Amino acid sequence: MDNRNPLIMLRDLELKGRQGTQVVLPETQPVTGLSGLAFVAGGEHLFIPLDELKEVYSYVRHPKPTSVPNAKPWLVGMSSLRGQLLPVIDLAQFLELGRVNSKRLGRVLVTKHPRAAAGLLVDDVVGLRHFTSLQKAQKGPAFKGRVANFLNEVYHQDDRYWGSVSVYKLAQHPEFSTAIS
Repeated sequence: MDNRNPLIMLRDLELKGRQGTQVVLPETQPVTGLSGLAFVAGGEHLFIPLDELKEVYSYVRHPKPTSVPNAKPWLVGMSSLRGQLLPVIDLAQFLELGRVNSKRLGRVLVTKHPRAAAGLLVDDVVGLRHFTSLQKAQKGPAFKGRVANFLNEVYHQDDRYWGSVSVYKLAQHPEFSTAIS
């Protein structure tokens, strides 16, 4: 595979085309992609694929969740979202990364899973990210806490590693599933 800058490669192809030189493009494998909402939780850069998310809302602009007596410390409380009861979980604390740094800036990511509808409170939402199969890391960094238990894949983009959090793996975890049922 050619590791040169893509712009330089395009310029070289254009020059060869103008000179009448036959241009032979290298065989390539199809590049697949994955889009997700990137966020920060406990200092870790993560994302959830878009097909596992329902919506995002600001923590401070939504009514405060009702606390649940004797609940795990990472269960912030129960909230109502258009009539649906939704457990709100401090994702950083659940992943053993500490508490969400600033609930004032926090966002709640509402998951789309038949058995695991939950609101995941995160420190900050970075935005929509598109990852390609070429950016998939064969070996990424060691994530803190128990993040690695809930990742599908790791991608390298913009000099940073992004872990793909699986809502399905979260839903299968005994503590998580008990809290949301």
